[in-house]
Amino acid sequence: MDDSKEEQLLPGGSPASNHDSMLSSLLSRTSLSTLETSLPPTLDALPFEILEAILLHLPAQDLLLSQRICRTFREMVIASKRIRRTLFLEPAHHPGKLEDWKMIRWNPFLESQLSEILNIRVIGVHRGGEGTVKMVAHVRYRKVAIDLDAFLHGEASWKHMLVTQPPATSLMHPSASLFWKSSLEDQAQFFNDRDGFTILDLVSCEHW
Repeated sequence: MDDSKEEQLLPGGSPASNHDSMLSSLLSRTSLSTLETSLPPTLDALPFEILEAILLHLPAQDLLLSQRICRTFREMVIASKRIRRTLFLEPAHHPGKLEDWKMIRWNPFLESQLSEILNIRVIGVHRGGEGTVKMVAHVRYRKVAIDLDAFLHGEASWKHMLVTQPPATSLMHPSASLFWKSSLEDQAQFFNDRDGFTILDLVSCEHW
């Protein structure tokens, strides 16, 4: 279903922006410790698919924080594949081969909310004929810049977000990056995860 059709399905012909404003207002009044038990009647009456479409109109940060508003939103983020893919909590679907992807997308939270602790600079990308995509990026971890414990609390959703879309499934040890695309590459230490590496995995690189 495209965005135009989703907007036409909203009750009373109201544009999604009106509901976005209502959600933004709720977000601004919701603290970390607040979890309301019910939605305003206007939103609570919407079918799952329509409410999902409205949430997907929100900026990524607001979409993530919408879980604080009520249990309905939290459960929707858990259940909706579209929302989870938008938030890098689940691999994005793509019907073709990996080498056909036009762009490797970095998780936007790495350049915004997490930019104070992680500095990332992409050096190069090489697409292999076998369908693999190799990327070299320097990641600097600024442990002293911020209280990392505040980011590592038990309910922090960002910990489980994928670093890239499509997911990075193999990481080279930071000290071995000079081996990339050289005769010594096979000797470098790699870490593999078929489900894709998360931001928490990236932060944990300091322990390698």
